[in-house]
Amino acid sequence: MAFSCHASEVFSLYREISLDGLGIAISHTTDPYTKRTALFSGLEVKRPGGNIEEAEAQLSIWLAAGLEKTRRLAVSSKEQHTLDQLQPGVGWTIVGQDWHTYIAYKVSENGREKTRVLGPIDALAANSRSYYGIFKVADLVKRVAVYGQEVYWPWLRDDILKPMVPSPAT
Repeated sequence: MAFSCHASEVFSLYREISLDGLGIAISHTTDPYTKRTALFSGLEVKRPGGNIEEAEAQLSIWLAAGLEKTRRLAVSSKEQHTLDQLQPGVGWTIVGQDWHTYIAYKVSENGREKTRVLGPIDALAANSRSYYGIFKVADLVKRVAVYGQEVYWPWLRDDILKPMVPSPAT
């Protein structure tokens, strides 16, 4: 999930940060469009019978890279941030019809920075084999979207991105 530039508030902030396309990337991807879009949730999809361990590894790397990019943006902003102030990332592996939820976050242990990925979280597992499963998947996605809009985006906008906006020349 991403914060789309189609929303005027998001677009204007992206534009200010990127200096109309000449500035920094704000996501951990290298795609010309996506690297200028704030991402907070991801999916790793495999065909039915696909390798769940491979999906978990790929999602874990993606989530960890997103957290690291956010941490680096926080360091480059004018605000002071600690690891425990970084909002967690959420993601899913989807293998066939089975959805598994993961949460990633950063911690400091014995003076060393570490990334933790929790999951699969059994209570948040779902599938698309039945109406109940489909509604559970839809509910999980909606809850993550609400978290993104009501918690993650305001934090990212106010604490990480806005402090990075260049001051107007005087």
